[in-house]
Amino acid sequence: MEKGVNSGYFVELCQRTVDNYAGGEAWCMAFIESMLGYVEHKLGVISPVFSSEHCLTVWQNTPDKQRVKNRPLPGAIIIWRHGSTSNGHTGIVTEFLGDKMLTIEGNTGNGSFREGDGVYQKKRSTSIDGDMRVMGFLVPFTKLAV
Repeated sequence: MEKGVNSGYFVELCQRTVDNYAGGEAWCMAFIESMLGYVEHKLGVISPVFSSEHCLTVWQNTPDKQRVKNRPLPGAIIIWRHGSTSNGHTGIVTEFLGDKMLTIEGNTGNGSFREGDGVYQKKRSTSIDGDMRVMGFLVPFTKLAV
């Protein structure tokens, strides 16, 4: 999917969804924002999830009522934090399997957590995966709230 590092037609479409700019930045959150934009367009609704390409900025600026620390319904956005840095990663939860979950993530790969080469389905821990710690989940639309 990627052509080079954080570039290629699909990647750049996702990057431009957020700020009309594609300059080689990490694109996992831009992929999520693109999927939200598609749902908003198709259903005629607006998500209160903050728009940014930076995962932790989205987490910090999305209204508190959209944040869930426990298990939301499938379709929620998971936000991970990389160690104690301001870097993160994100995906869409599709299913919970005990202490694991299935996700769809952009800018990941078969052997990587972030900075990968495409969009993949991943099986992840619901709390910690490598040095990535789950910050929580964002409910993009009210219907996903439990």
